Amino acid sequence: MSVTWFYEAGGNETYNGANLGLASGYSNGAAYFIDMGGDDSYSCHGANENTTLGKGNLGDADRPDWPSYGILLDLHGADNYDVIYQMMTGSVDCPATASTARLSAGCARWTART
Repeated sequence: MSVTWFYEAGGNETYNGANLGLASGYSNGAAYFIDMGGDDSYSCHGANENTTLGKGNLGDADRPDWPSYGILLDLHGADNYDVIYQMMTGSVDCPATASTARLSAGCARWTART
């Protein structure tokens, strides 16, 4: 088990990540990502839909009562999120960059602005 903290006091930041990045707890671990403000951009291309942007994922069979935690808090600012992710298991190759029209079967994209 591990615990990771990330704290950003403010500013306009760009965050890039993929699987098990940007506040993702894994194997009974915990990840905390706190951004206090600014107009930030989050980009997660090629990720599995369950392993990025504040998701807890995959506990350990030896410790079934200890879950994984992922928490992402961005408290202020106009933020952009762009995620391309794999929707199913197997050998699906979701590209690091792509337009929605050219995504492989089994891949999806969502974008949001807050």
